[in-house]
Amino acid sequence: MTLSRREGVDIRPTLLRVLTDLYVQTSAHSADEERQFVELTSRLIDQVDDATRAALAGGNAKKILGI
Repeated sequence: MTLSRREGVDIRPTLLRVLTDLYVQTSAHSADEERQFVELTSRLIDQVDDATRAALAGGNAKKILGI
């Protein structure tokens, strides 16, 4: 049985963090890349806990601002 199919294991927070980390590694994106990122993350963001959202907001703000 794969991890994503195990009962009680929610991979959505990890998936959202990985998608976001990969996206912010590159400063320029095509319109298609941006559309795909927004589509995927907008579906996940409402399904993760507040701690995950806060970690994403804090960590990625630093990356974007170059701090």
